[in-house]
Amino acid sequence: RKRCGYGVHSPSAFDFITSVIYEKAQYYAYDDIENSEQYRKVKAIQTIQTITKVYRLLFRLVNRIQPHNIIEVGPLSTSVLYLRAAKGNAEYVSFSTETDGPDIISKYITHHGTNFVFIRYKENQEIIKKVIELSFPKINKESVFVFEGICYDSSMRQLWHEIECNEHAITTYDLYDLGIVLFDSAKIKQHYKVNF
Repeated sequence: RKRCGYGVHSPSAFDFITSVIYEKAQYYAYDDIENSEQYRKVKAIQTIQTITKVYRLLFRLVNRIQPHNIIEVGPLSTSVLYLRAAKGNAEYVSFSTETDGPDIISKYITHHGTNFVFIRYKENQEIIKKVIELSFPKINKESVFVFEGICYDSSMRQLWHEIECNEHAITTYDLYDLGIVLFDSAKIKQHYKVNF
């Protein structure tokens, strides 16, 4: 396990762990989001409760990457407020595996130069596997995929192991609550387990 970057030799991975994952700055947007009426309304109807630190990390990821579009796969959640607040002018698109098949999701991901994809825990895992199979070979080195709940049950742990082994997933970060996948093939394939 890597905590606060100790034992990480890659400069880019060290920077990512210390400046994004362990960033302690209290962004003004956190209070704006968490005190908003919209936050209370969405939180009251979302089906899965997630700890605030996870969605704050999503905010920091988007703030760091500055993607031109953000895709979220899963039911309505307060995560949308954090994702949108981090880059207000990014195009935001939401899909659900209940209504959207893997071909529709993958086609959008691969045809819009996608930078940031967030896949919620407990979505249909067979569909997610198909999305990965169709999307990973076609996305660019700037893309970032984030998977929620990678260690919440045995099926998610198995899915995360398959993602780590995927030839297109170059750098992965296992944060228990989230799995982050980067695709820059110029780097050496490496997997980090971070005590988040």
